[in-house]
Amino acid sequence: RTNDDGSSLTTLPLKNAGRLTRDRMGDIFAFLNSSMIARSKDAGNTWDTIIGPTGETIDDFSADEKDYYVSTLTGVYYSTDEGTGWRRCLNGVSNGNYYSILAGHNGYVWTLCYDGGQILFFSTDYGQHWAMGGTGNIHYGMVANAQNVVLLVSGDGILFRDSSYNSSGFASQTGLFALDSSGGW
Repeated sequence: RTNDDGSSLTTLPLKNAGRLTRDRMGDIFAFLNSSMIARSKDAGNTWDTIIGPTGETIDDFSADEKDYYVSTLTGVYYSTDEGTGWRRCLNGVSNGNYYSILAGHNGYVWTLCYDGGQILFFSTDYGQHWAMGGTGNIHYGMVANAQNVVLLVSGDGILFRDSSYNSSGFASQTGLFALDSSGGW
């Protein structure tokens, strides 16, 4: 961790952790293994653990201002109590191997499923109801800005879709992207 230009680094007291992510509250999350996530509420000084849904292998984790979400080999789960209990998402999201999930703002959630092809599902009500948002080669990653415009990084370039999910579908743009401090591209 660094609080400056990178010239002064602090090693966090967490061993054997994988990828790091954070939520909008400032909590930091790290993958410990396929069923457990570490969480820090104090910039990485101390850590507790979150156990995923029983019997499931976690592929990805995301959190919004309200809930936690995990994608697994068989479906998508959400927690409304900071990971103490998990419920399977139903209502439009199919069974399958979900390997990516992204919580947007104000109830928006996106997840990618591989079921003989890649399928994007989205929810606008914190994972309670889902709709199919498209198919294709979109498995490299997702990011959303504050207006819930989502970018899907793919092998074919960057695909983006506005938050209204109108019939215009995906547009493709080659190149790379970055987010600025205000959430713009």
